[in-house]
Amino acid sequence: MEKIWIGQDQIEGNEVELGRLLNISPKIASLLIQRNIRSYEEAFKFFRPDLNNLHDPFMMKGLRMAVQRIHQAISQQENILFFGDYDVDGTTSVSLMYRYFKSFYSSIQFYLPDREKEGYGVSTQGIEWAKKSGVDLIISLDCGIKSIQEIALAKQMGMDFIICDHHLPDDELPPAYAILNPKQKDCPYPFKYLSGCGIAFKFIQGYDSLFPKSGLNPYELLDLVAMSIACDMVEVEDENRILAFHGLKKLNSKPILGIKALLATFQNSLKNSSSQNPNNPIRFQEILFQLGPRINAAGRMGDAHRVVELFITENEEEARIISQDLNEENQKRREIEQIITREALEMIERDQLGNKFTNVLFSPDWHKGLVGIVASRVIEKHYAPTIILTESQGKITGSARSVANFNIYEAIQDCSHLLEQFGGHSAAAGLKLCKENLESFQKEFEEVVKTRLGGESLKPRVYFHEYLDLEEIGPSFYKVLEQFAPFGPSNPVPVFQSRSVRISSVRKINETHLKLELCRKKDRVEAMGFGLGSYLPQINLDTPFDICYQIDWNTYKGNSQIQLLIKDLKPSSSIWQN
Repeated sequence: MEKIWIGQDQIEGNEVELGRLLNISPKIASLLIQRNIRSYEEAFKFFRPDLNNLHDPFMMKGLRMAVQRIHQAISQQENILFFGDYDVDGTTSVSLMYRYFKSFYSSIQFYLPDREKEGYGVSTQGIEWAKKSGVDLIISLDCGIKSIQEIALAKQMGMDFIICDHHLPDDELPPAYAILNPKQKDCPYPFKYLSGCGIAFKFIQGYDSLFPKSGLNPYELLDLVAMSIACDMVEVEDENRILAFHGLKKLNSKPILGIKALLATFQNSLKNSSSQNPNNPIRFQEILFQLGPRINAAGRMGDAHRVVELFITENEEEARIISQDLNEENQKRREIEQIITREALEMIERDQLGNKFTNVLFSPDWHKGLVGIVASRVIEKHYAPTIILTESQGKITGSARSVANFNIYEAIQDCSHLLEQFGGHSAAAGLKLCKENLESFQKEFEEVVKTRLGGESLKPRVYFHEYLDLEEIGPSFYKVLEQFAPFGPSNPVPVFQSRSVRISSVRKINETHLKLELCRKKDRVEAMGFGLGSYLPQINLDTPFDICYQIDWNTYKGNSQIQLLIKDLKPSSSIWQN
């Protein structure tokens, strides 16, 4: 698919002056200005995240009430239940709260809903289980902000409820004892984009400040917070950047036992593949694409309780066994996902759906826990808003994924009269409908998307931040660039564009990737084009190319060097060549 290249909008600022102040390249100074960093002081805070700059937890509405309520529960020997979601953010949230409070109080349990039977969020089944188990106080983590009926039921049964959630609230809020959510309309907390685990951290930070030395030092659990920030893809700025930076340091130096075991399984797989040095520090990239899927596989394929058990255990053998089980389950998940993706793509080809504005595909046999991932895979081949549906408990249910600059939630909302239930945001959503409405929904959703697009087909986009000459790239340039990490939303990995680049050699690896050598005046620079194997027939070594790329540092078998990660390439315009 042809991709559209879009440069970063120019933001007012003097990159030459800022570069001089910081003793860095004006190109790197321009990247800082794009992040609204324009002074020495702002740059210092960015490059040296300081835990002392975390916000006062009691600025969050409801936090003092929540802290006092759980302290009352502990003082009166009440039974406390942590109720979480089954993904990375939910399981790390539950694990963080459980580890902290369990270090000085014993009457604590945790509960994670079954994805297939209960679905997302606080469930009636979970509330009933809590009542039968003698629970007095329930604290939901990474969920609960929309569970009005379920929390009303808990209140009716005589159980208090505290919500710790970061999802966008509706106008009507559940009847909870306290609600911790910076996105509440009247919450004065200055940073609105904490992860669910980040809110759990503010909870224990607040508790520890009122009742110091009760249990673990909250900062000893920042590796869990870093994992949640990476995998939930919340903004990596302000407080999240501080938590992510120090959490990543903790994860790479002295992780909790469960994360250490999980890292060991990942590093063993690297040794077996010989693809990169397993001793390199773990970055957000590895957390998101390697550790995260291993954790999520438990909730998608089976029982997410094992993830919490992994993160709270102090037994090395138990941690090793659970992490190996998660690794094997993730492998099964990948195999099933590949089968479903292949079937979905064959369905598009067989039924000649490739020219439509949407991909809405259904099979009763597809795994409910994998349809969201499959939707993303289908978009890689057929770039259009995509919904993958399957059958569950007599209904059709599924997940939607969008493409750049298209709000799929609003498009689904336009078809809501055909749905029983839906929710989500601009980039992703979930939905449920009756079987008899499937065909009508497919047709209407296609027309809605076509109308919203004005009849213009979408093309994938590559965003780049700065133009760069290959001669400017060296170890010192990369060393400063590396300090922009950890990367994520609001702080993306810098993408550069270079023009009229000569390619000295190119070959295909594993049928799907390209390995290239690019010419510079005095040497060559290596580059990888992951997923760009199909470009090979178009590459002529006599033709200069424009490239969009990220800059990385590759260590392999003891050798370290700059490596470019190609996002896209195309023959250069004759204008540049002249």
